[in-house]
Parts: sequence; structure tokens; C-alpha cells
Amino acid sequence: MLTPANICQVAIVSKHAKLLRNWYCEHFGFLPASQTIFGGPLATRVQGVPNDLNICYWAVDGKRQFQLEFFNFIRPGVTPKRNNWQPYDHGYNVVGIYTWNFDEILNKLKRSSASFLSDVKIDNGHRWLMIKDPDGNHIELTEHDPLAEQTKQYEEISATVRYVRISVPDLEKTKKIWKNSFYLLEKDTYTLPTYHDELLFSEQVTEYQQCVLQGQGILLELRQYSKPVPTPRLNTHDVTDQGIMNIAIGADSVALWDEYFNNAIERQCIPNGKPLDAAVFKVMYLNQPNLENIELLYPRQWAYSLTGFKPSGVFARGEIIINTCEETLWAILIDHDNAGQWAFFSSKLIQKGETEIDGLKAVRKIGLFGLTFEEKITNWLPNKSYSYQLRSKILFRNHQGIIYLSPRNGRIKLSWQIHFDTPILGLGAINRIILTLLINRSLKKLKKRAESPTN
Repeated sequence: MLTPANICQVAIVSKHAKLLRNWYCEHFGFLPASQTIFGGPLATRVQGVPNDLNICYWAVDGKRQFQLEFFNFIRPGVTPKRNNWQPYDHGYNVVGIYTWNFDEILNKLKRSSASFLSDVKIDNGHRWLMIKDPDGNHIELTEHDPLAEQTKQYEEISATVRYVRISVPDLEKTKKIWKNSFYLLEKDTYTLPTYHDELLFSEQVTEYQQCVLQGQGILLELRQYSKPVPTPRLNTHDVTDQGIMNIAIGADSVALWDEYFNNAIERQCIPNGKPLDAAVFKVMYLNQPNLENIELLYPRQWAYSLTGFKPSGVFARGEIIINTCEETLWAILIDHDNAGQWAFFSSKLIQKGETEIDGLKAVRKIGLFGLTFEEKITNWLPNKSYSYQLRSKILFRNHQGIIYLSPRNGRIKLSWQIHFDTPILGLGAINRIILTLLINRSLKKLKKRAESPTN
């Protein structure tokens, strides 16, 4: 049986790659992963860029073997996006992000540097929103999931990349490359949103052909526009151009990688060089006949922490089912002065929230292992979830905690996630194990208290 490839990565080029990665993490709940420097002859061999030197940052959204990748090319520099670029021009041009917590992300975006291209719209009972990220890349945020059968790994990561749109000069030829090289499945029953075209092409008549292909947890939408007339890829185009660089096809073995690679070569895709097997991954960039770029990647699972397929720093989480109602459980969770009765830390409210005493921008003092810290509530959805950040630049850098409630057949599933970077090298795994134990012990005490007849 032919094995459909997994679309395992969306790569974006930016002059401010780390800041852009952090923006996606802050507003969509993605988790920062590792970072690295690519350079020298091996990087040139893979990416096809002479004298290649770039810094790469990763983020994960909870799907199996998936990452967002952010490149900042130092040598040669990033080529700025054309002033007259349009989202129907040939190339990758829209990323679709599905969220099961639309209100939470909308609240974050309203407080951000996002450029809103629309108000919140409703189509078939689902809300959607078109925005640009700080670099001007188009994002569609929707609460309609075109791949509803896909399992959510972490409830508290409230969004996931669900589709990518690419404008192509010849739909049939391009479709054959993706289907016959990587066995992507054509989904006639899937229809990705078209209603945002009124925003992208408000003053123009739009005509196009399209097809939708599935690469496991992501859909690839191919569009061939006849109106408006797209600008073709320039011969000077390469992977240093600002914007969405490419997507990566992920293989689960060397044998499968070789099969995908040979299939693509048979269909006139041109590699930048000899495939590179660098122990942690096997990789090569391929160029389609229409000058579009694909990365072919086999990331070895044992090295996910090195190659950006696992969160960096310390990442711990726990979850539990509690036989109570949302209101009862929420009241216990937001009683900051008495959190020490169930949590592994003591807590006292020292600053009231913006509109609710315990809510957004509230600050509490935390006691932990003889040390004291301050935590600030950074996102707030009553009876649903809240996020908080611990203010420390010494032991707990870039700290983010999330508590998330979801109904489960008359009961409540509570998920608790904590992520932070630590400056003490080598202690990440130990900290993760200890913190996971503390979280799970706290959740058991919380369950006992919430299910007590006195509540």
C-alpha cells in the first residue's frame, strides 16, 4: 500500500525570524522549539544558496512530526517581498490556522501587532478572520476544522496549522507531481474556505481552478488563477525571498524518503545537490518545473529535540477528569489566595485584575522551594482557560503556564501545561520529570477538593 507523505513543516523567511517565531507562539499558543545555524558547503548543497549562512528557529503546534520553521538569512541577506506582490501571484501565499478556542486567540490578536484584514465573519455557523502577521504574511484563522478526524494532542495548545495555499501556473501538472511523487490524497469532499476571497480580491473578478490534497494533518490547496492574472515566479526567485518559503514532505524512514525522492526526480523535480544524511535527519530541497520549492525531510525521532520537533527548554503537562461542573472548578482555580491548598506552590493575590479581581493582568505572589516570584495573568476566558507568566529572568526564562477546561460527558477535563527556558544546561530533562510529578500530584489534590460534597 502506498504511504501518503506527511506535510511536516511550513517554512517562513523573515529578517526578524526569532521575533516572528515568538509572535506565533504568543498569539496561537504554539511552543518554541530549538534553534540552530546552517551554513557552509552543506547548507549550500541542500538549499542551493551560494555562501549560505542563516539562523533557523522552530515552533511546534502539537501535531505529530510537525513544525513551523523561521529563517533569517545572514548571507546572502533576505530579499524583501515585492511592493506589488499579491496573494494570487505564483507561490505559497496563505496559511490556514484552525482554532478550537477562537475567543482566546481573538483576544490575544486584538492586543497585538497583527493587521486585521477583516472583522470577524460567520459562514455556515463558524467564525473566521483574515489577518497579516508582522511580516505581512496572510493568515486565515477559522473555527471550522476541515480535518476534524485528526486528534488534538494537547487541549491547551488551542490552534494548529491546517492548510497552506499555493498559486500555480498549471494545476494538472502540479497536482500530478504532488500526488504521484508523495502519494498525497486528493480530497474531493473537502472544501477550504473561499469566502475570504472577497477580502483579498475586493475590486477584482476572481476565476480559478483548484484541488485539495491531504498530507496527513495538513491540507495543501492548489489554485490556478485565470483572473486576476498572477505574476509568475521570477527566474531570480530563491529560498531567501521574504515570505512563505516552502513546505516540507516528511518521511518516516530512509527507505520511504528515497522512494519519494526518486518519484520526484522522475517527474522533473531538480534537487539542489546530492541528498544529505546528517545523522539527525536526511534532507534535500527540490525545485519543481514551475520553480516552486519543496523540502524533503526524514527527521529521526531520537533527535527531535535537536531538529525542532519537540518543545525546547522545560515542557511539562498533566491532565485529569473531574466530576464537577465548570463553575465549581473555575471558582477553585481562580482563588489565588488559597491555591496552596491544592497546588505545589503557595499563592497570594497582590494586584487586582483589569476588569475582574482575579482576571486579566492580576498579579499573584508565588512561594516555591523557599523562593518567591510574581506571576501575571496574561490571558483570561472565564470558565474556560487562563494563562500566566512567571516574572523571572534568572531561573525561569520565557515562562508560560496554561490551565484549560473542556467538557467531557458531564464531567470536566482539566489540562495544565507549563513551559520555560532554563539557563542551567543539562537540567531540562530532570526539571521536566520533577515538574510533571508536581503537576500531577497537584491535579489529584484538586480533584479531591472539587469533588468534595462541601463544594
